[in-house]
Amino acid sequence: MPRPRLADAVLEAQIEKLTAILPLWVLLLIALATLELIGDTFAKQYAVTGEIRNSLLAILFVVIGNLCWQQMLRLGVPLGIGGVLFGVSVALGMLVIGVVFYGESLTLAKLIGAGFGLVALILLAL
Repeated sequence: MPRPRLADAVLEAQIEKLTAILPLWVLLLIALATLELIGDTFAKQYAVTGEIRNSLLAILFVVIGNLCWQQMLRLGVPLGIGGVLFGVSVALGMLVIGVVFYGESLTLAKLIGAGFGLVALILLAL
């Protein structure tokens, strides 16, 4: 049996430290939402510039994020709860990215909706 490489041992130790703080499914959710936000940002860039590279990067990040989703489901995260946590976190993230980086407007209705989204995240995480 081959010996584990040092890099593998270090990575496993780091994952153990993180999972001692947060459950693995939460780390996967963070990775999923982050990858989706990156992919959606590249999709927006494709819409703005028309550069195919941005479209391909958007697809790549969304597909990699989906691998995190599949692992979350394998860990037993309920589909409905995981889906809502993912959807709301990405919606809030895209709202921030749209306002900060693309100058999109933030109306009172959107702000109230974001507040409800935060409440949903908190209640579902309990």
